Amino acid sequence: MAPLALILAAGGLGCYRATGESRPTTVAEQVPATGGDRVAGMKASAGPGDYYLGNDYIQMAVDGASYGSAKGQFGAPSGGAILDVGGVALDTAYKRVSLPTDNIERLGPVVNQDPDLPMVFDRYTTANTTNIVGLTMRGYLLDPSHKLAGASWDSDGRVKGVSVVHTITLGSHDTFFTLETKLVNNGGVALPIQSLGDYLHQRGGGLRFVIPANQDASGASISSWGLDIPGSDFTQPMATSVRATMVALQGAEPSAPDTDDHQSLGILPVKEDQVLVASDPQETLNQDRPKFPSRLVVGSLPAAAALADGESLSYTRRLYCLAGSSLSPIYPVE
Repeated sequence: MAPLALILAAGGLGCYRATGESRPTTVAEQVPATGGDRVAGMKASAGPGDYYLGNDYIQMAVDGASYGSAKGQFGAPSGGAILDVGGVALDTAYKRVSLPTDNIERLGPVVNQDPDLPMVFDRYTTANTTNIVGLTMRGYLLDPSHKLAGASWDSDGRVKGVSVVHTITLGSHDTFFTLETKLVNNGGVALPIQSLGDYLHQRGGGLRFVIPANQDASGASISSWGLDIPGSDFTQPMATSVRATMVALQGAEPSAPDTDDHQSLGILPVKEDQVLVASDPQETLNQDRPKFPSRLVVGSLPAAAALADGESLSYTRRLYCLAGSSLSPIYPVE
């Protein structure tokens, strides 16, 4: 009876791989100085002070650097970007094993499809309930080049009167993360803010893109985007974006040094039928080895030409994750 009682008491609890400390199997928490859960892979970069979200299927790490006190990773002005994403497997003892499949450098929220208009954060809060966990980030819109006509800026380049709340949630049985961003304009004037999105920054490898777009930004039919991508003009990213029903990110090369593990990610909108996509060019048929586009922004469709004073703009999307060994017939290499 004693062993049975211990099993029942431990039901629903997992443990840190490094420390053995008991905790719920679905969790959102700040990474401790030693031990704790980590996402594995050749591009895994999160550490103490960052934030971890995971369940028995998928996991991610978010840059925890606070604006004004520390720079974010990979050139970001603050934390808030997703640094690592990977799959989870359960061993024969039902303990979590981190699959080494992370190929992300950073994926963070921006405005108007423009990597030069990032959101920055200085407040982070985790929430853990029985069936869903989350990380909420609060901060500002940064416009260091003063691109937003009519706006006012503080000495750091933050747009005055604009506040941002960015939330990542994970259900206990989900194979996707839900991202929701809300921007509020209380600056006293209308601002040319049309779209919210996620900017993928990568250099020297990472993820290849599949963008099955059938319309340009204005809604006219196109057929030139898919595996081959002609690319967008990032000096005018809103005008040169395209519309697609989803975007897939492929781990085109193994993401671990000693195992042939791969991961595919998918970005899909929740409340709209399409997303707006800007990307660097990508060719597929005439490269001996894949070349990886450096920039990708997947965002919401423009609601209006400007965001009026006192109004808000929201965007909800899912980030799906599928990871595993390339030798398995269940999971794809890409």
